[in-house]
Amino acid sequence: MSHAKVAVDYAGMNRIFHVFQDFNRRNSEMQMFLEKLMTVEERFKKQNFDKAEDAQDFVESVSRGMSKLFVYKKSAKRYTLHRNAEMIHAYAMKFGKLILLPKNFQHRTCCTADRLLPA
Repeated sequence: MSHAKVAVDYAGMNRIFHVFQDFNRRNSEMQMFLEKLMTVEERFKKQNFDKAEDAQDFVESVSRGMSKLFVYKKSAKRYTLHRNAEMIHAYAMKFGKLILLPKNFQHRTCCTADRLLPA
């Protein structure tokens, strides 16, 4: 497990956050994620949709939250499913991370895990 301290200016105060990366957990989460991707793709191949919304709803029914990770393209006969590499990368970057906030931290919506982590 690795550890980093990240300083963030929040509400006019400099805050220190502790970010931990658990590589075993990351590998486990990545494996589960790839299995879900493949399950969605396999089940989608057996379907035929007239509308992109129906295709997205089906993907959500197979695995909640996965519809945003795909691009839906209409071919002559049916919708096809393509992986959105950018979205998948951004989603996977969060695996295995634990962020500890200071004891006196007050959560606001402007502060997300992505903004706390160095690029």
